[in-house]
Amino acid sequence: MNLNIMQLINQYFKGFLELVELGFIDKEVACEAVSKSNNVKYIYEFALNVKEVNIEKLEDVIIQLKNAEYIFRFAKDIEKANIEKLQEAVIKLEDPEYIYEFASDIKGANIEKLEEAIIKTKDVEFIYRFAKYVEKANIKKLEEAIIQSGDAEYIYYFAYYVDGANIEELAKANFKIGDIKFIQYLKDIINTRTINEQNYNKNKEEQVLERNLKK
Repeated sequence: MNLNIMQLINQYFKGFLELVELGFIDKEVACEAVSKSNNVKYIYEFALNVKEVNIEKLEDVIIQLKNAEYIFRFAKDIEKANIEKLQEAVIKLEDPEYIYEFASDIKGANIEKLEEAIIKTKDVEFIYRFAKYVEKANIKKLEEAIIQSGDAEYIYYFAYYVDGANIEELAKANFKIGDIKFIQYLKDIINTRTINEQNYNKNKEEQVLERNLKK
């Protein structure tokens, strides 16, 4: 490897990119040098900023370096990135934050696979986030994972913030755990929902009565 190129990469990467784009450094030579730098940021920046380079080669190196953040960034920002391959890499790393980010932000991601992966991590915060923010998430499946965690705080968050959550089942789970504070919080949710349902039904009955009186 040309030592001068490696020095340029390490000491003045922006200038290196400019020289590649101007044609002063051959793109294949530059791609090889960047790949061998083992620097995930440089590999990502090179793929992002230099046109017509070997994306597959850079992608493979990013995966080999096992950096979940830059695997995710590569999938999100690099045109023609292999989403399936990068997704498998993120899953193998078992990093709950970037499994969630991948499901949330990457077009073409396999939500079901990523959902299974997030559950396997047993990270209650990102299981909860997955249920709350990821479109087409399986709420029942994620809810079961939260219940099995035995974490009273996130069971409560799940009940309060996740659309479609089974509040009664989550309340039962918190009752078994015995955390008085979160048991009371869940009781308040159930009572509020009951009052709202009663008011809704009352309003519907009044509307029907009004229509009948107008006939």
